[in-house]
Amino acid sequence: MGRLKVTLHHNLFDGVLQRLPRVRFGQVDVYNNHYRLGGDDFQYALGVGVQSAIYAQNNFFSLDASVDPADLLYDWGGTALTERGSWVRQGDGPARPVDVLAAYNATHDPDLAADAGWTPTLRRDPVLPAPLVPLLVGPLAGADRLPV
Repeated sequence: MGRLKVTLHHNLFDGVLQRLPRVRFGQVDVYNNHYRLGGDDFQYALGVGVQSAIYAQNNFFSLDASVDPADLLYDWGGTALTERGSWVRQGDGPARPVDVLAAYNATHDPDLAADAGWTPTLRRDPVLPAPLVPLLVGPLAGADRLPV
C-alpha cells in the first residue's frame, strides 16, 4: 500500500463504457477530464475499489439523457472518495454543477464516505473550473494535437 499514485487530467473519455478509472489499492487524482458517456452498454465512470483513494475534482460529464449522474460511480468494495466541482450536461439540457457523490449515495447502499483521506499536492498547473474543461480538452485531446 502507498506505492500506487496516479494522476489523470485533461483527458477526453468519449464513448467508453467503464473504468475511467477503476481504482484498487492506490491514490488516484482525477481532475479536469471531459467524459462523453452514454448508450445501452454504459456501466460507470469512477470505480471505487478496495483500499482506493480517489480524489476527483472539476470534471465535466456530458451524458446521454438515459444516464443518471448517480450511475457515474460504482462501488467495488471501496469506502470513500473525495469528489468536488463536477458539472453535468444531461441530454440536451443545460450544464449544471452536480454533487456526483451525493447523487450516488441517494440511490445506493451502502453510502460512500466523502473523504478519501488525502489531498493532491503535486499538480503542475492550477485546476480549471469544470465548465471550461470541454472547451480546452476537446480541441487538444488525441495524438498530434498539442501545439508544441
